[in-house]
Amino acid sequence: MPVQGLDVAVEALAAAGEGGCFLRCPLLQNPAQALGVLLSVGVQPGVGLVSLLLAVSKGSDWGWASGTTLGLFAVAAVVLPAWAWWELRSDEPLVDRRVARRPQILMTDAASVLVGFAMYASSQAGPGS
Repeated sequence: MPVQGLDVAVEALAAAGEGGCFLRCPLLQNPAQALGVLLSVGVQPGVGLVSLLLAVSKGSDWGWASGTTLGLFAVAAVVLPAWAWWELRSDEPLVDRRVARRPQILMTDAASVLVGFAMYASSQAGPGS
């Protein structure tokens, strides 16, 4: 089996296992609640982040103005804010944004993003790139 086919098979098994775990979880007796948890935890952030990262990583190959790249950016621009809205109104959010508003957490997160950006930029501008 080619590597790409193996990747797809592993991802399909992982998604099926995740869905089965959510649907069989004893805490989620209500199927509608299980579907809401599955959408909140797996589908929404997954689709949004994959769309954004795929557009950023393949934009130079596909062309920044191509329909595929712009479509992926549009999907990310719709799905990620919708997920953030959903999480903000959830009783038990996956990512509690209220905590991230505290100055200590906000400064730590900002510093982490800047360090990550600096490391990526230095790897792209350094020798052998």
